[in-house]
Amino acid sequence: MTEPTNPNKPPRVRSPSYPGSTLEVAVQRARILFGISPRYPMPYASILKAWKFVNPNSGNASVAYAAMKKYGLLSDVGKGNDRQGKLTDLALNVISPNPKLRESLQEAALTPTMMREWWSKYGSGDLPTMDTLRFDYVVKGKFTQGALEEFTRIYKANVSFAELDPSVTLSHDEPGEQGEDHSEGGGSNDTPSPPRGLRRRRREMTDSGVDVLTIPLLKGQPPILIEGVNQISEENWAQFMAVLNVMKPSLIHVETEDSEEN
Repeated sequence: MTEPTNPNKPPRVRSPSYPGSTLEVAVQRARILFGISPRYPMPYASILKAWKFVNPNSGNASVAYAAMKKYGLLSDVGKGNDRQGKLTDLALNVISPNPKLRESLQEAALTPTMMREWWSKYGSGDLPTMDTLRFDYVVKGKFTQGALEEFTRIYKANVSFAELDPSVTLSHDEPGEQGEDHSEGGGSNDTPSPPRGLRRRRREMTDSGVDVLTIPLLKGQPPILIEGVNQISEENWAQFMAVLNVMKPSLIHVETEDSEEN
């Protein structure tokens, strides 16, 4: 016998589909998979385990995997118990420096339908007020309040990370950065100060509790930032060096004699 429905119970509202993580987090997860299996599919459970999800069948794990697909960084191979995930060509273009890096980041950022819709409508991270968004997407639309707030945060983060609009700032203290003095020793240091975006990224990582190691480079180039734990095992060091060696062809710029003379 079918139980009668409760006419007073409001129907469940399902918000429009959007990626459940920022593009930056998705790129970090792509790097993790690249370090394990850069070219070959991995079982679904192994992928979630690599991302430190204890239960691969949990809701958070499913959201993380789905977000990678929405950004176009992961494709399914097989179904059901045989389901595997494989990094896409787009994923390989966003995890290491290469001539197509920025273009690829922008492509990934605008791959999700809701990202494209908002970018087409607003064109930047300078969105209307939350009251206006709430009226358009909660009162008149199908978003829940919580989903709207989450997607607004993800949208702004993606616009900034992919440099779709370089003027976008995410932290409340960002405007004060222009007045900060980042020089050391009156500018006598031979190592140049990192560009503004790199300084912001380093501060964001430090503020979030992530250890940041700065590797200075020669010939006036900005330093390389390495984020993560400050001590690792010999096994993980070997893995780190192996990944760097794989990435070396896309990282190295070979200077010609003409460029050296200049």
